[in-house]
Amino acid sequence: MAPRDLITTLMLAMLLTSGCKPRRSAGATAVDTVAARQSVEIFLAQHYAAFARGDVDYWTQVMADSVYLSTAEPASPVVGKSQVHARMAAEFGPALAVGVHIAITPAAHAIWISDDGRTAASTYELNYVSTYQNKSYPVHLRSSILMIRDSARWEILATHYSRPISQDTLFMALVNHQIPEAGRMEPAVSSTALDDQFRHDLADISKAPLADNVVLIMPAGGIVAGREAARNTLVEWLGRPGNAREAGTGLRAVLTPSGTAGWVAANLDVPIYAGPESGTAPVRVLMIYRQSQGKWEIIQGHFSVGLRSRR
Repeated sequence: MAPRDLITTLMLAMLLTSGCKPRRSAGATAVDTVAARQSVEIFLAQHYAAFARGDVDYWTQVMADSVYLSTAEPASPVVGKSQVHARMAAEFGPALAVGVHIAITPAAHAIWISDDGRTAASTYELNYVSTYQNKSYPVHLRSSILMIRDSARWEILATHYSRPISQDTLFMALVNHQIPEAGRMEPAVSSTALDDQFRHDLADISKAPLADNVVLIMPAGGIVAGREAARNTLVEWLGRPGNAREAGTGLRAVLTPSGTAGWVAANLDVPIYAGPESGTAPVRVLMIYRQSQGKWEIIQGHFSVGLRSRR
């Protein structure tokens, strides 16, 4: 077996035995099967394995030409397959060339597949370990990906990576001016339907339309699953109506080709409280929506604070 195939096989085995098992919802259609979910798991196992071995060509070839990528860094997101390829090659190429080894294994995951089987969203917790000269540097990563499928394969439209940070740590970093502002969301793209929905939801997050099987990633912690838990978590982080605001650094809202799903990316100013003290954190969000009975609802959401690299 070729090394690349061996890595993919091992990662797939870990994916299928990790802590967050797929669950079928009541009334699921024929396309929402274990086989359909496994096709996404295989696709993502290959995608993460390509990154681990430094194969930027393979890693980016499954991305749409207009792909959106937000990394764990505070810099501006990258838009476009060629731009993503150039940035990843520049950042990781030199490290891999001098012998840095990267290992990526999943800790937990959740996958949503549309009724027609052509759109999927994934949220993963990943254990990322870089090793150099027998010293290992572990990092816990979270990723959210929106993808569509044609007759041949899945294709990535938008992806968001982050590292967790606790509220206390976040507040102290803010007080000590250790967190930079998030990079601008340029060039801005607008889909009026999703623009309006996102801004309406942000105005009072406690009333945002959440799917039964919604999944969230917040700046701290891991996967939050289910409507009640997600709503409580959103209120805990974003607070009372009007607390979280657009940062004025651009917003991207894009529909899938079918028009039945889409995503919004934006920078937010979010108040953070620690006892009597307060501060405002620059939070980046990728919100994934689906249409259900003619109305938009949130199926996955990823909120993060950009941190300087510790590689």
